[in-house]
Amino acid sequence: MLKDENITTRPQDAVSVALDTKVKNGMNVNINRAIALSLQNGEKKENVWSTKSSVQDLLDEKNIKLGKDDRVSPEKDADLKENMLVRVTYVDKKTEEKNEKVAFDTVYKEDSSLEKGKTKLLSDGKHGTKKVKYEIIFENGKEKSRKRVGEDLLTDSKNKVVARGTKQVQVATVSHENSSEKTVATAPEQSSSASSSSSSAPSGGRTFTMQSTAYTGGGVTATGINLSANPGMKVVAVDPSVIPLGSRVHVSGYGEAIAGDTGGAIKGNIVDVYFSSNAACISWGRRTVTVTVL
Repeated sequence: MLKDENITTRPQDAVSVALDTKVKNGMNVNINRAIALSLQNGEKKENVWSTKSSVQDLLDEKNIKLGKDDRVSPEKDADLKENMLVRVTYVDKKTEEKNEKVAFDTVYKEDSSLEKGKTKLLSDGKHGTKKVKYEIIFENGKEKSRKRVGEDLLTDSKNKVVARGTKQVQVATVSHENSSEKTVATAPEQSSSASSSSSSAPSGGRTFTMQSTAYTGGGVTATGINLSANPGMKVVAVDPSVIPLGSRVHVSGYGEAIAGDTGGAIKGNIVDVYFSSNAACISWGRRTVTVTVL
């Protein structure tokens, strides 16, 4: 009968009666045509034929069960169409807990005993720990997203403490006649009673109250003294109009020395004492002293 009516069927089509059934008067023959479509079931994709009318019917036909978080596209009540892609995504939610570090801060404390620009470590920092809880979403077995949903502090972090210097130290340069450039270091003014291993000033001779600085750097003085060859020699720079060059003098806190050098900044009642190191110059600083010509 189908051949007489020029009707062909495919194996996937659904015919309401078997093809070898004898035709009877009043018989109804229904043909439900199958359509070709693609089914993406999780990670597995296949081409399928179906005579079903909706996405839900197709899922039932393929015995596909969806959990409460699983998804299907198009929606379950959508009609099936030729060459449609039906995509099933399996969604799984899990929680995970892990311990993580808590960073520490660096705290600075001002220190007037430390030179400006210098720092000193007072105490090391220490990381804390916390337990962090994540909600992880997997789609078709692969992690899709991770969300922090809570945390508990286990141990506190400890700040790193650093001292930061505020002490002002001025460094200037003084060019002395017949000598290389010397470095003069000055610190806050000290009293003339500062301690020293030198003996106290002798009695007698002309005495001056002067401002004193210190210099270093070696070289040859204005009177020809080689300070590089004699680093331990006690020499002072003076204003020759106040103290004649070559005079033996006693400087409180410094001791007996030769007035053997001059300087562009050494005018009037100023005496510049020589040390072999910059550290000694900084320690000397700027102070008021008593100078006695011996």
